[in-house]
Amino acid sequence: MAAGANATIVLNNQSQFNGAATKLRMLKDRHPGEAHPLDVGTNAVARYFKIEDECAQAVRLKVLAASGGNSAAHFICGTNQSLPRQSGPPVGLMLVTRGGHDHLLFGNAATVERLFAA
Repeated sequence: MAAGANATIVLNNQSQFNGAATKLRMLKDRHPGEAHPLDVGTNAVARYFKIEDECAQAVRLKVLAASGGNSAAHFICGTNQSLPRQSGPPVGLMLVTRGGHDHLLFGNAATVERLFAA
């Protein structure tokens, strides 16, 4: 989804690892034509999602091994949504929940879509 939207920025809740707080403060001093401090490019965004996927798969295998293969309730499921914008780079939102709560996740995702479509 991010690749299809040509996303060039990754925002997440772990700013201590990507310096987002510092980069966001840099925006106020940015001059026209200067690169956006959060813009890492499409290749870096693709690498980010590949690493996220590999980490999720590693955790999944660890949970499976620890539970003898019966661990569906411990899995996390998620959905990524592109959010509509009038201009500027594309943005998205990731929603996650514990396994077994998919119906809540999809209900919340539908609500988010309706809110942003208005």
